[in-house]
Amino acid sequence: MAVCPKCGQHIKRRKGVGKCRRDGFLPMKGIDMSDLLWWGYRHTEGTLQAKRYFEPLDIQEARESPFVQSAYGPFKAEGRDEALKILEQHV
Repeated sequence: MAVCPKCGQHIKRRKGVGKCRRDGFLPMKGIDMSDLLWWGYRHTEGTLQAKRYFEPLDIQEARESPFVQSAYGPFKAEGRDEALKILEQHV
């Protein structure tokens, strides 16, 4: 996932081309830049870690880390407690 440089929305690639919705990117459904976004991961020791989402690089670096079993996000949550509940279901 990334942020479109033209419109600033969170996007995911479709067919791997372009930089905006008309060029092959689609906004992520239900996510707006003004939403409180989170992401998280399960550490190799089994603990869940919830983090505020700011840019795709956060998640990319976590997925490359040898200490991360799995990562998930970004997603909307009102606070850390809600984010941890969502992570329990997905990682």
